[in-house]
Amino acid sequence: MTAAGRRRMLALSLLLLSRPSASSSTYYPSLIGIRDLLSSDPPVSRTGNLNEVLSGGEGEAEDATTLLFLPYLQPFSGGDGRPFTVIGTYEGLAASALAMEHLNTGNSSIVKEVAGLNERCPIRFAADSFDTELSQKAGVDWMIRLIADGAGSGLFPAAVLGAASSRVSVATSIISGLSGVLQLSGISTSPQLDDKSQFSLFGRTIPNDDGTSIPLLAQMSAWGVRYLAVLHMDDAYGNGFANGIRLAAETIFTDIKIQTFDIPVGASDSTISDAVASLRRTQYTYFFGIIEQTHVERVMSEAYRQGIAGDGVHNWLFSDAFGSTVTGGESWEEGSPLAKSYSGTGILSAVGGVEGMEKYDLLGDALRSLRDSEADIEFLDGIMPSYPEGHTEVDHTIYTKGDQFLKSQGMLAPFLYDATISVGLAACDLYESTGGLAFTGAELFARVLNTTFEGTSGTIVLDPDTGTRDPTSALFIMTNFVPDPVNSTHV
Repeated sequence: MTAAGRRRMLALSLLLLSRPSASSSTYYPSLIGIRDLLSSDPPVSRTGNLNEVLSGGEGEAEDATTLLFLPYLQPFSGGDGRPFTVIGTYEGLAASALAMEHLNTGNSSIVKEVAGLNERCPIRFAADSFDTELSQKAGVDWMIRLIADGAGSGLFPAAVLGAASSRVSVATSIISGLSGVLQLSGISTSPQLDDKSQFSLFGRTIPNDDGTSIPLLAQMSAWGVRYLAVLHMDDAYGNGFANGIRLAAETIFTDIKIQTFDIPVGASDSTISDAVASLRRTQYTYFFGIIEQTHVERVMSEAYRQGIAGDGVHNWLFSDAFGSTVTGGESWEEGSPLAKSYSGTGILSAVGGVEGMEKYDLLGDALRSLRDSEADIEFLDGIMPSYPEGHTEVDHTIYTKGDQFLKSQGMLAPFLYDATISVGLAACDLYESTGGLAFTGAELFARVLNTTFEGTSGTIVLDPDTGTRDPTSALFIMTNFVPDPVNSTHV
């Protein structure tokens, strides 16, 4: 039997062995079969950026399958042992794994181009996840380990899905690019990452901040705003976004005057107080915050104290670095200064979709239904990050066994479902056009850049020069903060 025949046989046997029943996997049968295969510690060899995995007991003919390892490098915690859920990291993993399952089985229930892919292409996709802990160092450490030995799995990554923070993606994508590994992000938006001389194999299924600046200033112009102050983090994400706003004002919205102010990533209370005082001295009434959630409560409390928030005159908007929910304790009680400071505020963001978009809704329905499958939740728990010595362990089941897990798509899931499908379609297109199963990260990236389809977040179109999603193919929305009627500590 030929090697291709053995690969097809093994892929079929994995699917047959894991065919779902009332008590088994409904959504991840092929991934569970691959997990079981790898758990037997089979011989693995590298072919280009793919992995040949051998199976077969003593005295049996060896079968081989070709695996494309697609690790998920995202923040599951802040290094403090508590699950980090603000941007939908956990839902993103479930969605990426679902995309791999659809690729492995030719399931076109969401993306029509996937139909029959498993019959035309012998490549199968394997999942695992790693926690950046919102840290450049942790992200870089994991990227080095993934490239060295698949972080212990023995599988070489053809591509990596990550990271979330632009400053983590800046650090990790230099390493991945030098190592010939494609890196795709669903939420890193700094324009700095468009520089292919530094980030040669980095792409993203979300527009960069230059693309977001245009709808921001268009909305300001529609409201008749002529003066806007921007408070941003002094990092790759914040600086890039602020520069994009200034550039858009200078070249397109020339009637809007912009002033920018920065605060360091580890800003002290006094530094924040000084920055807010600078905003107050502008006498502007519209402010845009490019601030991570860890800083926002202090900024808004100080803004209220200095009289530029919560007074019905001053208006605050935030970038999507802030996340989709705000959680507080007693300081969020109705009528408190912090609660008042958020009155009338909101977020401008590129989003993965809204209710009523067919494919976005299909993804949401699949994720919500997945909650009812014990075998599939057990599989997801099994690929949650583990931690090396010196790192704080996280009990992921605190979230995955809770009521909020998979209740909605979250911010990341649509973008990462589409990123996973992009890699899969590109890899199989390479196989179909060349007939070979050995390709480089550069070859894979070139195909990804030319892969267009209707995904869960809209039409996927990447700029061939930068690897960044075309902003005209994405959806931007303005979301207002409102009190949660169920839990007054959320907005």
